[in-house]
Amino acid sequence: MYGFANWIMKYFHANFGSGFSQLEHAHPLGEGGNGVIYRALDRMLGRKLAIKMIGQTALSSEMAVKFFMREAQTAAQLTHPNIVTIYDVGTLDEHVFIAMELVQGLNLRRWLRHRPRTWRGVLERFADAGAGL
Repeated sequence: MYGFANWIMKYFHANFGSGFSQLEHAHPLGEGGNGVIYRALDRMLGRKLAIKMIGQTALSSEMAVKFFMREAQTAAQLTHPNIVTIYDVGTLDEHVFIAMELVQGLNLRRWLRHRPRTWRGVLERFADAGAGL
């Protein structure tokens, strides 16, 4: 996908010194329209992270990179149970990333397909998601 293991090692060596990496077990969780999401473990803090990296095609668009960074800035300013916590944002070797809270469970598409839902159940879930905005 992006040689993520090599890239993340470069990032942590650049920011925390050679021989030190606090992340391990990074592997892809999914891919969407403008990026790839990886799961990783922060050994120092004992927490699981989601690391979103902007996709290669989006990297070629300055507007896409600005949108990606704006997404991180906006989410970082909000505190709500329905919005993930942003831990870090940055770039390294043209790779733009957002490190954030990892939320366990199904994404909305999978939740909808997992089993039949009532319209009230779907409306409640969408209202919960919208409450964070």
